Amino acid sequence: MKISPILACAVTAAKFPRKKPTASRSQSGVPSSSCADFVANNPSEGIVLDVVDNGHSGQFTIDEYADDMFCFIDFANQCDQSGVNVEFTHLTVETSGSDGTPNSCRYDSVKFAYTANGNQMFTDNVCGCLHDLSHFSCDKSEYTDIQYLSFAKDPEDHSETLVGTDTKFILSTDYSNFGGKVTVEWQCASQTASSTVSNTVEMAEALMTGAFKPSMATDYGCAGRGTFDAFSQTVGRAIDDTDHAFFAWKKCVQCAADHDQSAIGPYDYDVDNDSCGSTNRAFCECDRVLINKLVNATPLSAPTSISACVTTGGVDLECCNWDTHRWAAFNAENSCCGVDGVRENGMC
Repeated sequence: MKISPILACAVTAAKFPRKKPTASRSQSGVPSSSCADFVANNPSEGIVLDVVDNGHSGQFTIDEYADDMFCFIDFANQCDQSGVNVEFTHLTVETSGSDGTPNSCRYDSVKFAYTANGNQMFTDNVCGCLHDLSHFSCDKSEYTDIQYLSFAKDPEDHSETLVGTDTKFILSTDYSNFGGKVTVEWQCASQTASSTVSNTVEMAEALMTGAFKPSMATDYGCAGRGTFDAFSQTVGRAIDDTDHAFFAWKKCVQCAADHDQSAIGPYDYDVDNDSCGSTNRAFCECDRVLINKLVNATPLSAPTSISACVTTGGVDLECCNWDTHRWAAFNAENSCCGVDGVRENGMC
């Protein structure tokens, strides 16, 4: 769900290396315009900008970026001098070659800016896609408007801790080839883990410590689109039981919110006792069912491409509420809503 924090547990220094600012990383060049202003002023470009700020963690995505962009996304201003952990969870940015080897960022690039000890600092330019050419972010069939795309030259740049304040994400594109996508997840470096969590991703980070990691939920199947986004569009028939669980969870949250995304609020979930408090309990119970299924599920090896989803005709579903805080959606043609949930017709 888009108001959920993306990260909420302490992250090890190994995952987010602290890089020393050097002369090559200390330079000027923060854009004068925000990416939000660029998108608003260029509606015909079809750029999708999604920014989620939950106080001490969040994420942002810019998809279908355009030509000739030089803009920033301001984020994590709540974090203190300890800085912010940042990680690219999707990276499809045009590079300057097509031979499948690490290449330079002469065409399009992204980076971060921050202030450390009163100095304006920048990270290295990053471009390409994640890991290697077999990774879904390197799939040229999904990004046909990009001519050159090779894997990123320095995987270490995919995550780090920016030790400072006034953090900004910077996107720079040239005059040709467009349509890439970047997603960044962030968390204040000073935030510590808690035995009580308040949203979907915090619950996932606290409980999903086995083979199925929280990051593997991103674009899972044809229902689990986005990252725990209960209002994302389902793009096809479920591909497995886990995808079915994502679909059921989305309908649970939508029904609990009366189909109003802005109604979703934080809750109190006790990790140690696997129990939900009274505040916004319905959302907690929806999340609790899903996350406990994912804990024991076998994940896919990679996110699912939309092209792999088979579309079907939509069915009008009704909401079922029982036991005060429990919600589900059902097809009234073959099911009914009873005192213990959705059952086959004649069983309620």
